[in-house]
Amino acid sequence: MKYRADIDGLRSLAIIPVLFYHADLPPFNGGFAGVDVFFVISGFLITGIISEQLTAGSFKLSNFYERRLRRLIPALYFLLLLTFSGGLFFLMPEDLMGMVRSGLTALIFGSNFYFLQTTDYFSQAAELRPLLHTWSLAVEEQFYLFWPLLIAAFVMLRRAGKNRLAWAVSIGFLMVSFSASVVFLAKTPLSVFYIIVFRLWELGLGGLVALFFRYRSPSLPSEVSMVMYGFGFVLVLGSMIQLSSESPFPGLNAVAVVVGTGLMIFTGAEEKNVLASVFRWVPLVYVGKISYGLYLFHWPIFSYYRNYQESIEIDPSSAVMLLAVSFLFAVFSYHFVESPLRRKASKKTVVTFSAVGAVAFVTIFSGTLLLDGLPHRVGDGQRGYAKSRAVMNEWPCNEVKIDGLPARYCVFGAQWESADTQIVLWGDSHAKHFAPLIDHVIDHTTTSVLLYPGVPFIDDNEVRRWNLGANTSHATKYGVLRNRMMRWLNEEGRPDMIIIAAAWTGYPTSLFSQNPRKRSLKLGRALVGKGMSQAAEDLPHQVKTVLLSDFPRPAQYLTNCLLQDEGLILRKTNTYCEGLPRETIDGRQSPTTDILKSVADRYDNVEAVDVVDRFCTKDKCDTFIGGRLLYMDTNHIRRNLNSAEKELIARRLGLFEIIEAVSSSP
Repeated sequence: MKYRADIDGLRSLAIIPVLFYHADLPPFNGGFAGVDVFFVISGFLITGIISEQLTAGSFKLSNFYERRLRRLIPALYFLLLLTFSGGLFFLMPEDLMGMVRSGLTALIFGSNFYFLQTTDYFSQAAELRPLLHTWSLAVEEQFYLFWPLLIAAFVMLRRAGKNRLAWAVSIGFLMVSFSASVVFLAKTPLSVFYIIVFRLWELGLGGLVALFFRYRSPSLPSEVSMVMYGFGFVLVLGSMIQLSSESPFPGLNAVAVVVGTGLMIFTGAEEKNVLASVFRWVPLVYVGKISYGLYLFHWPIFSYYRNYQESIEIDPSSAVMLLAVSFLFAVFSYHFVESPLRRKASKKTVVTFSAVGAVAFVTIFSGTLLLDGLPHRVGDGQRGYAKSRAVMNEWPCNEVKIDGLPARYCVFGAQWESADTQIVLWGDSHAKHFAPLIDHVIDHTTTSVLLYPGVPFIDDNEVRRWNLGANTSHATKYGVLRNRMMRWLNEEGRPDMIIIAAAWTGYPTSLFSQNPRKRSLKLGRALVGKGMSQAAEDLPHQVKTVLLSDFPRPAQYLTNCLLQDEGLILRKTNTYCEGLPRETIDGRQSPTTDILKSVADRYDNVEAVDVVDRFCTKDKCDTFIGGRLLYMDTNHIRRNLNSAEKELIARRLGLFEIIEAVSSSP
């Protein structure tokens, strides 16, 4: 294919918004759509090359994949080397193991499937995954596996005189992918985001543009060409400004950026297109040339900075500095890593380098997994009870079938059916972290506790939740669980007490009633009150109900508190290690706690427990209990508490008195 400088310039339009979006810099709230611009460009270039060679009779799959290795492997290996090296100094053992697992899948271009199982791209946790961005490389490489066969089929149909059928099959194939993307977005948003089946239409549209160029040879008046190019530019840029992490994506919201990119490619070849000449400007073309390296290196740089800071927030000045560092790495990679192997090395050298490098990385990464993430890098405090979030979350519980409920649920204490006292602990993951404390308090010979999932104030009707994945599946699920439990409590269950716990502070910004776009902190808090008032009304009024407020939230990881002056991992000194400022905690959590209290005041059978007020002093809230770190992440306490820790916390919270009151009631 003839080289087109405007396409390299278009790559700059793709990468710059991606960089700004990940740096939290305006105005590209939807800068993630830059990846979709890359998809369309890739589809166009690959299809153009394949169709040209097929027509000339010179196409060979081995040569095609060798060129893919030249293009992708050098910078990818450089990325993996630097990311692993950085991980030795910035990642805890558990996180380093997560990084090398994603690295192993990146080597076979399958990391999109790994992250589908582990990470929501738009979640805060995603910001700390240094190889998350390799999902898009996996999608492209999977596209390369079967696309040559489809192009070959297209060419064969044309040679057989079935031109219309060739176009109809090609367009129909992509329409199936697009339709699936739209239909399944609300049901399985992560799958639609990560998986090639739902992204195929984006790469394929670029392919259709290439085929149209080759077989239709369009010629447009310069005025028409400029109008189409300008319209495409507005679609692309407008999408990147208008979209946000809360927009359902890809689906219909990806149409504008994909079609806009297609229009810019389609009309950008016209030499007299003045608008397209802007993207032939040398600086933009150069940014486009190094865009692959920019994409690869900026994400781990930002990720490690966030890991070091123990926060996902990055101030603008730091963001600019990190972008500058990203450019330096990209420039070095382009000139000294990518170009030599791409342009000068023999085919044998490319294949050998790729194979040897893969074996080396598999060996290093597998060894890291076998050695539990190289725990010698951390202090002694990280080698036992707090060596990983999985260990800190350990708390065994038997799941049993309860009459009248369809599934099996965690039950602890005495057997449910024969217990003198039956308690339902109802809520989300915060109910789970209270469970070991309640387990410590109850009499296991007479009292049984059923841990039921979901939160009663989300009903998928009046009070709904908008997920980061831009859907309401969370609300639908919780609505079903809520209604099921309400029926059971009123008709069959009749427990002696209901304890409700949830991440109250975290819900308001995601709650809405009718229009998900009309969300705010104020409205969300009002909906918590509305939902809990309705829940209190629906619950059996003769049953004692206790609302546990949020445990004090650090809103950041505190594992650095176990690393002061020990090991290799770099961590900043964290003042929260000495305790969470009470003023900060009250400012963050008291509004929702006050809502719970106001609900409780209206019902004789409902009591609200202010966990912060009971656990904290007037100045601070402890982050260590008995010399051991209390928190396993940004908002959950450990579940692998020892007996002494449980005793201390339960005494502070007054759990003994709460349980004793229901156990002693007639």
